Amino acid sequence: MVAVNESMLAFNDSISQSLSKIEQNSKKNVLDHLQRKDDEIAASKAAEEQERRKNFTAQAEINKLKVLLQVEQKKLGATMQDKVVTKLQQEVDRLKEESKSNANVKQQMTDLQQEITALKTNNGTLKRKLADISAYDAEMKRLTKRRRELIDESTKTGAEGS
Repeated sequence: MVAVNESMLAFNDSISQSLSKIEQNSKKNVLDHLQRKDDEIAASKAAEEQERRKNFTAQAEINKLKVLLQVEQKKLGATMQDKVVTKLQQEVDRLKEESKSNANVKQQMTDLQQEITALKTNNGTLKRKLADISAYDAEMKRLTKRRRELIDESTKTGAEGS
């Protein structure tokens, strides 16, 4: 009978030790899981902050480019540029008619023609810059939308982990 009791006590001790190990492993697994979740949230927040900074920098660059474009447009007056080109072309035509043999007039016509070409080139450059800025602005809006989606996903993931 004593042997049976000792055997039962040894069996109970063995079960207690096994349960203790299982409990320790469970606690460790839960703590590891919580640590991973904390690490994921911290990484997500760091990525969000980095994205926010990039967006802020990019938006500042867009604003700067918009101001530069406005300054250029004011200097050149995009609508006035076409009028100037037309007037210069009319002046070239008039000068051609007035004096075809006068060397001075020929030089003036050449200068005016070069000025017309430069204005046309500059106008094209401004249009390309405006298109680039518009494309950049569209990309920024897309990135901002994606950032909001990531924040929402991060918030949902954090809520599910709790």
